[in-house]
Amino acid sequence: MQEMPTAITMKPLPALVTVVHQRDTLVPFHKDRSASSGMPCFQSSVGLPECPKGVMKQKKRFQKRQRIMKRKAFLEKVGILKGRGNTDQLNGVKKNSTECLPGNFVKPVPEEMAQNGNILTTSSRLWESNTGFSAGVLPSSYPNTPCPFLMPSKLVAVDCEMVGTGPRGCCSELARCSIVSYNGTVLYDKYIKPKQPVVDYRTPWSGIWSHHLQNAIPFNEAKNEVLQILMGKVVVGHALHNDFRVLGYFHPTHLIRDTSKQKILLLKAGFPAKQSVSLRKLAKELLHQNIQCGSNGHCSVQDARAAMELYKLVEAQWEADVQLKVAMGAHELSIDHNESSSHYMDDKYWPEDLHKDSI
Repeated sequence: MQEMPTAITMKPLPALVTVVHQRDTLVPFHKDRSASSGMPCFQSSVGLPECPKGVMKQKKRFQKRQRIMKRKAFLEKVGILKGRGNTDQLNGVKKNSTECLPGNFVKPVPEEMAQNGNILTTSSRLWESNTGFSAGVLPSSYPNTPCPFLMPSKLVAVDCEMVGTGPRGCCSELARCSIVSYNGTVLYDKYIKPKQPVVDYRTPWSGIWSHHLQNAIPFNEAKNEVLQILMGKVVVGHALHNDFRVLGYFHPTHLIRDTSKQKILLLKAGFPAKQSVSLRKLAKELLHQNIQCGSNGHCSVQDARAAMELYKLVEAQWEADVQLKVAMGAHELSIDHNESSSHYMDDKYWPEDLHKDSI
């Protein structure tokens, strides 16, 4: 007899895998996985299902960590960060280093290196002479250790005195502008004739008398002279937005060092970080100097020197903080140009009853 062929047994497809026909495309998927994850029971070849929220959160955390690591690597490359255990977490300065720390002197740098690389030598930052801020003694803010961020020639301090024009003398116009160098040398100090007739000289506060403006230079001429000095410089001052307003000029924000907004100075003087403190109070607490006293009013040269002395007290910390912000792309230091002129009252320039006597 002819032997009958044995029947071929067909094994069923695994229960876990199913083939779905969708728009002429076969797409396999896993039943148990889709059921447990709550996903649809088929997978389209046209549109992929949305990722679960947990996956998206993990992805965002991963991307954020990647950005942080890139920034850290960049800061280490430019020398702001040096590695764990070797740097100060606040400003990236070596803990055991003598550079940029108050009360220490930096190691001398070879002369040719200083010239070619713009590195500061010790002698270039030492106090060479008394600025006249405190007669007979060295200033109380004896310069800190030379900081490798800025050359002294790039730093100036400015202060302006205003008089009142317009109705009741309520409009402030520039009447005197003074600029001093890092060491307190007067670079510019001139009386300036306002555009409008002066209604109130504000002498007890501005120190301006009528005879000061008789031979004063026109405003536009003075503005051009001042801007030639300020261009490209780091400008130090107290409540600088008032000075720039009367000059009709806006300095680059990353080149401004406003002592009225520096938290390190305020805390060092014992004031709250967000409090508005006058230059006179800061000079009294930190420099142990009495300024803006007497009946002759304020002196813009003296005020500019005082602002520079205050800056020197925290120069290393301030510049390290600025450099860190610049390196991280966050150097937009805000100046509130919409701030009213009443902020100038911080130094008690214009008491409430001032205008009553000037009508």
